[in-house]
Amino acid sequence: ADDEAPQRPRPENDYEYTISGSKATITRYVGPGGYVDIPEKLDDATVVAIGESAFFNCQTIQSVSIPDCVREVGIGESVQMGGYILLFRGSAFYGCKNLTSVRLPAYLNEIYNDTFNGCEKLCAIEIPETVTSIGSSAFSGCDLLGVRLPGRLTSIGSQAFRENSRIEKVVIPASVTSIGSWAFYSCTRLKEVSFDGAPPNCLAATFEGTSGTVGVYRSNYFSMWKDVIVDGQWCGLTMECPETFSVVFDLNGHGSRTGGGALSQTVRCGDAAIAPTVTPNAGYVFDGWDTDFS
Repeated sequence: ADDEAPQRPRPENDYEYTISGSKATITRYVGPGGYVDIPEKLDDATVVAIGESAFFNCQTIQSVSIPDCVREVGIGESVQMGGYILLFRGSAFYGCKNLTSVRLPAYLNEIYNDTFNGCEKLCAIEIPETVTSIGSSAFSGCDLLGVRLPGRLTSIGSQAFRENSRIEKVVIPASVTSIGSWAFYSCTRLKEVSFDGAPPNCLAATFEGTSGTVGVYRSNYFSMWKDVIVDGQWCGLTMECPETFSVVFDLNGHGSRTGGGALSQTVRCGDAAIAPTVTPNAGYVFDGWDTDFS
């Protein structure tokens, strides 16, 4: 008789899970570890959630890929958005000390407290653009080589990136309105933090415990305001300004320049641009320029 083809391992054997209707929730991982590719279905039910501490303190996993059908990870009250639950809740991967990389679901809205706390080898993660909140200690004690924060992010919790000693530069999106205390505590190689918009009033405590000098840059029209932090202590505010900057006055096709300054000017730092004189087209009234350049 022909030898029977070897049976492929069933993904169901790697998980404990519950099924409600057509939806499955993983409650515990019991597989061999290594590179874990969470399935989209278990017993023909779509995997929509990973339960509280499902991978808690799992020392055998090295990489995890979470499919886009997963809408909730961990515990907590559900939040409904556009027909989907889009949350990371609880300490689902807390203490997975050999975890090095994670692929997150594309539609994630929140990474909750302690999600990857203590994953001391986690060096690579891409945070989806849909994430608006990163919870307290979410990546505390990881080994991230860098972090790109999404453009919709509004809040960073306390100690969120504490003791990530290999992060050297962080760009905070303009959408961020809240950063918790010690969010980047003891990020010992951090040298530069740039704010795309107005920064929250958090600078000293946020970067406490950094070693050396950290330049915290804040955009302000044509100049860059720089907070100098030495060994975690805020030492004052200075202004860095380029030698020249460009100014463009845009009429948007509703008028013409009849005098004054040119519509496009190169201006030295410390000087002011000269506003053009404008004659509006028929049917329009010129009320002035949107920004004061004096």
